[in-house]
Amino acid sequence: MVYHVYRFGDPDGGTADGGVLTAALPHLWHGVTLFFVLSGFLLYRPFAAAAMRGTPRPGLVRYVRHRALRVLPAYWLVLLITAFVLQTALVADDAGPRSEGVPDLELLVINALLLQNLTPETIFTGIGPAWSLAVEAAFYALLPLLAAIALTLRTRGAGRHATALAPVGLLLAVGVSGKVAVLTGVEWDLGVVRSIWGLADLLAFGMLVAVVSIDVEDGRRGLPRHWRRAAVGCIVAVVAIGLTLEPTNLEPGMASTLVFTTAVGAACALLIALVTLPAPGSRRRLARLLERPAIAGMGAISYSVFLWHEPLLRWLRLHGATIDGTAGFALNLALTAGLTSVLAAVTYHFVEAPVLRLKDGRRPARTLAPPAPARRSPPAVAKATRAERPGVARPSAAARPLASARRRAAALGAGLLALLVG
Repeated sequence: MVYHVYRFGDPDGGTADGGVLTAALPHLWHGVTLFFVLSGFLLYRPFAAAAMRGTPRPGLVRYVRHRALRVLPAYWLVLLITAFVLQTALVADDAGPRSEGVPDLELLVINALLLQNLTPETIFTGIGPAWSLAVEAAFYALLPLLAAIALTLRTRGAGRHATALAPVGLLLAVGVSGKVAVLTGVEWDLGVVRSIWGLADLLAFGMLVAVVSIDVEDGRRGLPRHWRRAAVGCIVAVVAIGLTLEPTNLEPGMASTLVFTTAVGAACALLIALVTLPAPGSRRRLARLLERPAIAGMGAISYSVFLWHEPLLRWLRLHGATIDGTAGFALNLALTAGLTSVLAAVTYHFVEAPVLRLKDGRRPARTLAPPAPARRSPPAVAKATRAERPGVARPSAAARPLASARRRAAALGAGLLALLVG
């Protein structure tokens, strides 16, 4: 959101004056870099755990159902409102920048199916930041195939690490080859940079952290004594290098952008490792901070924030509700954040949350009358009854660290992406 207010909030159409923050603002689009690395970690982890431990992998139907219900309903709603109510959907022009308006049926369908990244004419149409959802959709489609490769290696006697790391290496090679293609003059460089071909290495970084975290949980691998200090040092170094790059060196397709994006992806992987891998003695302060209710609340609505903020910002600018100058940047950000948060909260509570309750194929039970009060059992009997109740299994010891790591990683993404993604 901050990045888009910087890019599109100025009433004259230029970039905003962020005052002392101007040097850092062009880099905030790397919130989407964190988004990709985090997705690689969260989504690959169950598949990697199955491959490394020899346990059943997630079912394909369940996986597809969960991904579709998580992404599509809210996206379709915001896309339709953006196109026909706000009328700030980005529409394709023959040449030059996109303009706001009402898309035709063909363009609307292409965006609804998350296929806008496939052609030069349709990339950056519809909801502008949704190009990243199109990349995610490609990853969703590839992940079961990558898991099948891992399963094949497992059945042929490959070792624990070869099984889990083969998909990581494959995606890393795809991403690097995409960047090399851009540097050697591929015809449509912007499309490559904004596609799974050019961004697969970022997903691979997150997948690698998933493999390492499972190894650590299973006691198969120890971590170097001072790895946390080294990780923090690397992250600080990447940030410092980024601040020395001029905005003109950050255009898609430029060598500095491609190399720096890969470096940022590696730094994001280290950040996720810092949050999710166990620390000696006690839980980490950052993990505790990210699990606070306020941060969790931001995380709940962060996807809707991602969908709403740019179309709403364009609507405000078209209707003269944004102002220029450094003070204008702050006011534009406050106005956009406030209105977006309201719309995002409404969307979450009335669209996302009800749909997410259907992820397991069950509707919440409805009762016509209050149930009769139950007789209280002695504590020992009640405890045994809960333990033996059919269909209510307690999570295994192996599953608890998995859920904890996923929860901390999700909290990390929620706290940061709600402000930066896009």
